[in-house]
Amino acid sequence: MKKAISDPLTAEQQAELEHLASLPEDKIDTGDIPEQRDWSGARRGVFFRPVKQQITLGSTPT
Repeated sequence: MKKAISDPLTAEQQAELEHLASLPEDKIDTGDIPEQRDWSGARRGVFFRPVKQQITLGSTPT
């Protein structure tokens, strides 16, 4: 799977992100985002899968 390379942000986009980051939580308008209450159909691990690492367990001689 190849990772896509995004275009760099424009100065206007960067300024908007910085402005939003500086706002307190109660000043950010999230009215146009519907609240999700039913998570019964949610699935874990669909978009993110951690890298697996091999771990070898063994006994040490005493």
